[in-house]
Amino acid sequence: MTNHLVINNNSLDHLINQVKYENKKIVKDHLIQLSLYIKTLIPKIGKLIHNDGSESTLILLTGTIPINYEKNQYNIPIEIFITEYYPQTPPVVYVRPTADMIVKPQHPNAYADGLIHLPYLDDWQPNRHNLLDLCKTLSVTFSSIPPLFQRPPNTYIYPTSNPVNYSSNYPTNYQSNNPTNYSSNYQTNNPTNYSTNYSSTSYKQIITSGSTSGVNKQDLINELTNKIQNKLQSYYYSLRTQIDKEFNVEVELTTATATMNDDIKQLIDYKEKLEISLLDIKTKFNEIDNWIDSQVDNKIDSKIDEQIDKYIKPFDDLTNQLNYLTSRIQVLDEAIYLLTRVASSDRQVDINSYIKETRKLSRELFLNQMLVNKITLLVSK
Repeated sequence: MTNHLVINNNSLDHLINQVKYENKKIVKDHLIQLSLYIKTLIPKIGKLIHNDGSESTLILLTGTIPINYEKNQYNIPIEIFITEYYPQTPPVVYVRPTADMIVKPQHPNAYADGLIHLPYLDDWQPNRHNLLDLCKTLSVTFSSIPPLFQRPPNTYIYPTSNPVNYSSNYPTNYQSNNPTNYSSNYQTNNPTNYSTNYSSTSYKQIITSGSTSGVNKQDLINELTNKIQNKLQSYYYSLRTQIDKEFNVEVELTTATATMNDDIKQLIDYKEKLEISLLDIKTKFNEIDNWIDSQVDNKIDSKIDEQIDKYIKPFDDLTNQLNYLTSRIQVLDEAIYLLTRVASSDRQVDINSYIKETRKLSRELFLNQMLVNKITLLVSK
């Protein structure tokens, strides 16, 4: 009976805690998501050997993924190392041929030692890519060109940097250091039933199908159609990613444009309010200027002066002096105001002369004011 992967939260947490992952929550979520659809990949602790000889202890997914090649279903044994900085960095993927299999020479997506390179991995985006979509992409890619075929006699076995022990019965009895039998059940949103019978004998069809003798036209058409569909699906994944990226840029530009338009509208409103306020200030200035001009140019009627002199008479010499000083203070104050207004206008004024005259008038105004205070004090007594 085939054992299906059932991830236990406690055991999964125990595995994740053995590795110094930067984002353990995302690693756990992606592993659980993968287990819901692909039940043939088993998580365990493994060691990844780097080119410099150093080792990294990582979570390793071992098992098989299904492919559909020339109307037959096969299971490809793979290993997926989840790197310490996942999902900021992509996982490392290997195909692991059995003793009687070999990596296809010059395969476009697999090196001789089994290391896989794909556009999906090269263009890895932490916020968009995940383990489940990676396995789907591997299945689609390998369905077009399988990475393994039967080893010819006396073929050199390429040494791998991460050796594992698989049985020669491929792949229904696929085994690793963790002795678990892997099922070929691969569940996706498309309910495709993959075959569970996969042996080195049946896989030999992949490399012997190059002969077209005895193959009818319909079979060739079906084979070509299948390859085109796989290519289109792989292209669709890449194109969808690019479109999503462009769409996000468009949304950001639209948002920025709307914000900028709002700011421009506010500035226009501020400008209109400032223009209205400036117009009101100019109007007030004109009113003040007209009033000042009317006060300066308007001559007091002589009859009124006679009436004032008739009814307003000083009581004594001090009162007479007080009236004179009061009127003098008003004249000096008006003179200083006019000088200041002329200096603040657009007319050209000699600053030295302005300061000199202002000091002279201010000094006289101060002395007169002090004298008024003194006379007022004496009169009040």
